[in-house]
Amino acid sequence: MMVDSGISSFKLYLTYQYKLSDDEILQAMRHLQRAGALTTVHPENDAAIAQRRRNLSTPVKPHRAITP
Repeated sequence: MMVDSGISSFKLYLTYQYKLSDDEILQAMRHLQRAGALTTVHPENDAAIAQRRRNLSTPVKPHRAITP
């Protein structure tokens, strides 16, 4: 197990291509709890993000386009 190797925290995603289903999240949280790991959750919402992006008056520039 990764926890035995020193990796003691894990991040679960609710958005982007890494998102998990509700069932997968609950299973992962139970498994990680039993292993003694810390679990964090990235709780953004794809639909809400897409809606906000469509409503922006100025197109969003990626970070690499505005930094040297």
